[in-house]
Amino acid sequence: YNTLPDDADQPDVAEAFIMGLRSLIKEFGVQNKFSLHLAHGHVKMARGMVMAGMPMDNLPGLWTHPTKANQLDLGALHGYVFGLGAGSRFHPYECRQGPPPPMTANDNDFIAAARKYLELNGLAGLIGVELLDQDTLGKHPKEFVLSDTDGTVMLPADEVNPTKTYRITGWNAVEGITDLKHGSD
Repeated sequence: YNTLPDDADQPDVAEAFIMGLRSLIKEFGVQNKFSLHLAHGHVKMARGMVMAGMPMDNLPGLWTHPTKANQLDLGALHGYVFGLGAGSRFHPYECRQGPPPPMTANDNDFIAAARKYLELNGLAGLIGVELLDQDTLGKHPKEFVLSDTDGTVMLPADEVNPTKTYRITGWNAVEGITDLKHGSD
């Protein structure tokens, strides 16, 4: 995780690549299960820590923060943001509470096609795949970086009153569905 660049250090992604990946999502009909994600980190963590997300009790959002790996019930977590790494394999770099959704043969075919597209277009270190949270589909999440110890909070756009600029860090095949990360003025 610590090797991931901050989103401000990642270049803009050409619209042609985003459209190509969106076409793959539509072709496989997985727009309610997968989206694209700008590969980036938020905080620097100590060894033995992982970014683990969980629903918040009092807000309709998700809190993702550095957590000691040895204090987590790994059977109750699943990867949700995956980067293409060594051996042409997707590796999770953020996790969420709960079991992973079942994968179908079609889902696996989509992952293989996305891997091929990313590799052929030199996007392996730039774009990853996100497993969508069914509770937040269509809510246009906005992400706020809190601190190295507190991690990030993602809230539905209609729950925030933004005063800062945002960078798009996620794309879906459904028009208008994007993840926005809090940036600077």
